[in-house]
Formats: sequence, structure tokens, C-alpha cells
Amino acid sequence: MVALLRGEADRDSVLRRTELAADLPKAMAERVQLQQVLSNLVLNAIEAMKDMGAAGELSIKSERSDNGDLLVSVS
Repeated sequence: MVALLRGEADRDSVLRRTELAADLPKAMAERVQLQQVLSNLVLNAIEAMKDMGAAGELSIKSERSDNGDLLVSVS
């Protein structure tokens, strides 16, 4: 999703930072629905930052939570 939305972020001068962990558990999910959710979160973040006057930063992070689940955050 980050690669697909790179142009959108670049157009609005939003910096991208990803911290994707390598040793994550597999998750059972509907792939297209997950892509749509992540796409909406990223596009909403870019939209919110585009008129700030200074470059915003979009951070996408994946990690294992304290109880061992997969945790993905967009900020």
C-alpha cells in the first residue's frame, strides 16, 4: 500500500516512514478488505496533513503486541 500511494504522498509533500517487523505472526484476513482499510487510513492521513504549511510525516509500523498478536499502526 505504501508503494501504491507514494505518488499521492509526494504530491502533498508528506514524508513516509515505515517500520515493518520481519518476524510477525500470520494473520487470517480478507486481503482486499485489509488493503481498502489501509488505503483509507493512509489517504485520510495525507489529506489531513496536506494543508499544514510544513511537510507532515506518515508513519506505518507493524509489530508484535504484548500478547503476541499482529499490530499495525498508521500515524
